[in-house]
Amino acid sequence: IDAVEALIQTRLVSQPSLMKSDRVAIPMFDHGIIYLPAQQGSPGRFLDATNPDSRLGPPVSMDSSGMALLVPDRGEVASQGMELPAQAVGPDGRAQIMQTPKAAAADHGAEAVWTVEISAGGEGVLRAEERHVGDAALLLRTHLRQPDARAQWVEQHLLAGWVPTVEMDPDVAFEGDLPDGAARLTYRARSQLFSRREGADLLVAIAPPMPLTARLAPQPKRSLPVVLPPTVAPRHHDLTVRLEAPISHSFSELPPDLVLEGGSFGRASQSFARAPGRGPRGGEVVVLTREVALEQWSIPASDYPRWRGWLQRIDRLLQHGVRMVPR
Repeated sequence: IDAVEALIQTRLVSQPSLMKSDRVAIPMFDHGIIYLPAQQGSPGRFLDATNPDSRLGPPVSMDSSGMALLVPDRGEVASQGMELPAQAVGPDGRAQIMQTPKAAAADHGAEAVWTVEISAGGEGVLRAEERHVGDAALLLRTHLRQPDARAQWVEQHLLAGWVPTVEMDPDVAFEGDLPDGAARLTYRARSQLFSRREGADLLVAIAPPMPLTARLAPQPKRSLPVVLPPTVAPRHHDLTVRLEAPISHSFSELPPDLVLEGGSFGRASQSFARAPGRGPRGGEVVVLTREVALEQWSIPASDYPRWRGWLQRIDRLLQHGVRMVPR
């Protein structure tokens, strides 16, 4: 595989104004990756090959929007017919500083589909199938290679807080080498307290273990920018939950559909809809569809109040649940 070495400043230490200057040279690189040049109609792409669980797909988020210096072998590039990015080669033919592509929330994250059967006592049986991409898939490959370790890791890192008193089925299916570096995960779990009882009613609200505002923007004001880690942004989490009520209950009025546009910060939406027909046990079915995408990983202090307000609205959105009342 023809490849070109690339010295890179990851986004954690990136200094674009200094690296683009024509008056100073600061060889301050904290990482080394490779660039696969465009060849025979395929586009060029960066690949972080320092991790054995890396795959050809979206570059890892840490390497995005960083400053890179390609170090090509000119003779090999010419003989192989490889094409380097125009910004990587100066007018004198020497290597130049260039910026790596900007990552998007769609490149990293998960799309999860849950089916939940609620009993009259409030217990829930969860069947899940999830597709992870980018950094999220890399994380699964790192931790789920050994079958015996899968159930405990899923319980602690994917379900903890979202589902109370969870009991995992030990059989967790994992496919880590799907096209474009994606991974697929299938598992089952039970919870004695999936729904909360209010008299004879049952309430179900699927919310994160900690509000986004408390985790990402706890301070009312800031004088310094917020820099989110690659595990947080850019990243998306799409969740579709098919809730089946017990035959003894029916769903009451559903919450309204909401869309929260955050501009450069990202986007969030949530909707509830009654599914036609009934579930396998004869109960009514409601489908929850939720999308949360965090695009911007560096929030200037001047944008902090607006960003914090957007997170607060998302937290209120995620608390919306459904109520099941006795027939």
